[in-house]
Amino acid sequence: MAEDAVDTALATGKLPVTQPCRTSRLKLLGGQAYNPTLHTEVAQQASTLLPSTAACSPATARHLASAYGDQAHEVLELAADEHLAGLLVPGHPYIEAEVVHACRSEYCASVEDFLARRTRLAFLDSKAAEAAIPRVASLMAKELGWTRWRERSEIKNAGAYLATFAVPAHHVVAAA
Repeated sequence: MAEDAVDTALATGKLPVTQPCRTSRLKLLGGQAYNPTLHTEVAQQASTLLPSTAACSPATARHLASAYGDQAHEVLELAADEHLAGLLVPGHPYIEAEVVHACRSEYCASVEDFLARRTRLAFLDSKAAEAAIPRVASLMAKELGWTRWRERSEIKNAGAYLATFAVPAHHVVAAA
């Protein structure tokens, strides 16, 4: 998409193209050592570092490899070092260490940001995201040094944000 935008700008502005576009060859963070079987490496590391935890599930290994690429190992090490291998909410592969990782490495600064943009759980399952709010807020409060007032404010703001995802009762269509 970025390459298309630049190509259009160059063509529209009749600007000279001095070198071929490099976009398709640039690797994003986590892509340097990515490979299609990375999830198996992540699963093996999880079973070594975090036996008998949620982080050992195949779904969580696939999720971590997909979301973090070669950085998934760092998330697992954080989970092991700080005892953050629990699921944020049942039925989804997101683990507690992801919250702390997002604060430390991705400049995540709000519960809404984590649920909507870091995991996209708000869009995938708003009810599950709502259930995760207290734990996400607690982890972020500890990591970012929030006051109790700030933590409560984040919980309220995230709840209000998720409420915008609710489908009004008069729009629900009964199954035939």
